[in-house]
Order: sequence, then C-alpha cells, then structure tokens
Amino acid sequence: MRVILREFYPPVNPGRFSEQDLSQISGTDNPRVAQIRRQAALIDTQIDQEVRRIASVLENETRALESRTALLTQALERAGGQSEMETQNTVELRELERIAEAYRSRYERYLNNAGLAAELQTFASSGTQVVKSANFPTAPIYPPRKVFLVLGVLFGVAVAIFSIMMKEALAKGYRSAGQVERDLGIKVLSTLPEADFKYNGTGALQAEPFSPFSEAISVLRQRLRLNAASLSTQSHAPLLLVTSPEEGDGKTSVSAAVAASASSAGLNVLLVDGDLRYAGVSALFDMDGGEGLSDVLRGRTWLPPTRLGKCVLDVMPAGNLDGSQPADLLESRYLAQFLKSARTTYDLVIVDAPPVANLADSLILSDICSDLVLVFKAEETSKDAVRSALKRLPEAKIAGIVVNFVDPDDKSGRWMNAQLYSTSRIGTAGVYQLGNVGAENKSERRRGLADGAA
Repeated sequence: MRVILREFYPPVNPGRFSEQDLSQISGTDNPRVAQIRRQAALIDTQIDQEVRRIASVLENETRALESRTALLTQALERAGGQSEMETQNTVELRELERIAEAYRSRYERYLNNAGLAAELQTFASSGTQVVKSANFPTAPIYPPRKVFLVLGVLFGVAVAIFSIMMKEALAKGYRSAGQVERDLGIKVLSTLPEADFKYNGTGALQAEPFSPFSEAISVLRQRLRLNAASLSTQSHAPLLLVTSPEEGDGKTSVSAAVAASASSAGLNVLLVDGDLRYAGVSALFDMDGGEGLSDVLRGRTWLPPTRLGKCVLDVMPAGNLDGSQPADLLESRYLAQFLKSARTTYDLVIVDAPPVANLADSLILSDICSDLVLVFKAEETSKDAVRSALKRLPEAKIAGIVVNFVDPDDKSGRWMNAQLYSTSRIGTAGVYQLGNVGAENKSERRRGLADGAA
C-alpha cells in the first residue's frame, strides 16, 4: 500500500524545486513566492486526501476479494466433503431400507398369526364346536362336470335336430311321408317297399301274398275304396289314372299291382296301357306287338266281353303307333267311347298313363278319369318335379300320393307302413319293377313310333 502511495509524490517535487529556486532568486518576502507556497500547500493537502481516499477504496476492495477467496475455498472444501458424505449416506440408506422391509415382513406375519390366534381364541370361547374338520378337495370344484355334461347333451341334440332339418330341406327328394304331406298338402295313400326278387306278370301277389309289398298294395286299394262294398253303389266303374312326375318312378308297377289286388278281391278289372310311347304294361304282361289301344283310337271297333265271371283281370295293351303322334291319338273321340263302354262292363278301370313331365298325354287322360294317383320315388324324385306335376294335373281329381321304392328296413317310421306286420319278410316289390321302369326300357322307343314324334 505504501508503494502505491509513493507513486503520487514525484510530480510534486518539481514544484518544490521551483519554489526553492524562486526563493533564492527573489528572497523570502516576495509575494509571488508566498502565493506559490500557499498553492503548493493546498495541492499537497488535496493530493494527500485523494491518495488516502483511493488507498482506502483499494484496501476495502482487497479485503473483500480476500474474504470472497476464503469463502470460495471453504465452499469447495465443504462441497468435496458433502459429495463423499452423500455417497456414503446413499449406501447406508439402501441398507436401512432392506432391513426395514425385512422387519416389515416379519411384522405382517406376526400380525397375521396374532389375528388367527385371536380368532381361534374367540371361536373357542364362543361355545362353537367343530363338527368335522375341513379336508383338502380331491376333485375340482369348477367346472361342474354334470352341468357341462347335460349342456353338452342338449347341445348335441340341438345340433342333430338342426342337421336333420337342414338335410331334409336341402335334400333332392322327400325323406318322409310327413314331409310330403306338409309340403304338398296331399295325403300319402301308401308307401311301397323296395324289392329283392322279380316275377313276371301278376305272380308277385300270388307268390308272396303276405309280403310287405303285397300288404302295402292292399292298404293302397283300401284307401282308394276299391272294394266290392264301395263300388256296388256306383252306376259306373271308377276310372283310376296312375301317373308319375318322371319316368322310372314305378307307376307301371303300381298300376299292375293294384289291378291284380283288386281282381283277387273279387272285382272285374280292366288294366289299360295308356303309355303309348313305351307300353310298360304291354311289356309287363308280354303283350307287346299286338293290337291294342292305338288301334281302338284309330276307329277299330272294340267289343267288350258279353259275360264276365269273378276276379277277372283283362289287359288292354298299347298297340302299334305306326308313326302316329300319341297325343293326337289320345285326343280322338274314340277314347271317350271306349272308356265309357269299359266302365259299364267292368267293376274297375285302371289306366297306366305316361309321366307328366313335358308330355300332354297325361293331361289329356286326366280330363276323362274319375280319380288320379301320383307315384314317385322316395328320396330320389326331385321335389320340384313333383310340385310341377301336381300343378299341371286337376287338383279336384287327385286322390293322393304313392311313394315307391321305400327302404323295407325303415325302422325310423318315416314312411309309415313301410314295415307292415306280415308272415313273410321276402320283398316282392320287384315283381312289378319291370316294364317301363327298367333301365333297358327307359330310352327305348315303341316299335312303330315315328322318329320325329315326341
């Protein structure tokens, strides 16, 4: 500090030297000298005051800097010590937390044990007795097996019923008699079982009169009221027309079987082969190639027998077409004359008509018949074909439906009388599955039919 103050004195010394020089020159009484001395003394005083002020300021600043330096040094020392202390404190804190967690777990176990002991003590002091100690379950409580078993059975039954309904709805043909009646609104007269053996002509009913097929034909005849008691009150014999939606449904078999059954019951029956195209009845009775209905329809005179006995079964074959159109022949006026004469001679007249599909023959014959029966195959003839055939036939004359080729071992009862009580289990429906239902006869045209005739 003293070194700093000394730096202010050199500028003053030249003035002092001037004052001495002036005193030597002018003397001590010179006013100018006195004035210079006063000025010099004033300047020295001001300089001294200013120097002291600056020295005081610098001293204060120096002390402040020294204090700040000391504070910063202490702060750095404290910061280094606190960092080490914090690291150590963190480690100790983690250790204390682990110890506290362990003590807390022990304390909770202690409280649980204490609570259980208190409950047991309260239970014992309340007078309650333990009847039976609790045991560990040996079987699962959930899921309840019985409930799920019952639900599974019910679900299976529902799925089965739904599957059956869908199968019946999507099936090509009808699968039960009830389905036929519900869908068509027409009663099923009889269901004829499928056969295993084949006979010629009408030998089936004679060979196996108690077979399921023979019994089914009897059921059909009774439901058509084709018996002596019912027909004795009528002035004219009924004219029964038997047809089918498509070929191969077995209509010729049914026509021949009903005629044979009615004949064996004491009626005089005339079976007319109205299928001029394929002549199934003619082939069945081995009468193909001779004169028949076609000749009568051209004007050939037909003389009914003058005397008939009982149980007579006569057959009118189809005859030869000789290139004529079957529909044109059936529209002849001779058809009505022939059938009228036949109805006055016989007790029953059955006409085996062609299939309804795409032919006008059955429609012509249906106009002059008294009753009509539609025959189709079980589960094979399409539903659309059956519905289409019924729409084309006169509804008022439809006596009912006959379902053919039913499984003879049908145990579900879907086809009602397919399983009848009988003394023989030999199927004989095949006896009448000849003629126009055979595969060899389905596409063969009648001899004499013109190639251009439809």
